Amino acid sequence: MAKSPCLDCRDWRICNPADWFAFNEVRFCSHQVLWLLKWGDYLRSGHWPPEPEKDENKTNKRSTEATFVKPELIIAEVSARLALTGVNGKLLVALVEAHPDVELQSLDRDARDALYYVSGWRRRRIPFGRWRRNRGQKMSLNDIK
Repeated sequence: MAKSPCLDCRDWRICNPADWFAFNEVRFCSHQVLWLLKWGDYLRSGHWPPEPEKDENKTNKRSTEATFVKPELIIAEVSARLALTGVNGKLLVALVEAHPDVELQSLDRDARDALYYVSGWRRRRIPFGRWRRNRGQKMSLNDIK
């Protein structure tokens, strides 16, 4: 299995995303969130999407937890972040469900804002409405409450 380019990527605009991500490669970048939304129903069922070029000669690893836990945790985190965006998050989910091959650049502004808000290694502490107003401006520590 090759290393995902998203592990080293620091800017989604120059990122060349992979077609598949392992659980330990998920960093919630914009491309990965779109990919997770595309596979949302499959992840909710407790399965991780199959790797396109899986080597059949590898041996299975033993795990100490159920196989359905990780996919459900990841999609639950994405859903919880999207719930903070309100209607814009619902719009993003509807667009991805209607057009699974949608590209980041072809999203409308509201859906793209929701995607950018939910992207990142942790949840944002600033409410979505204030984040949208302040986006593009420098924020001080006093703005985060």
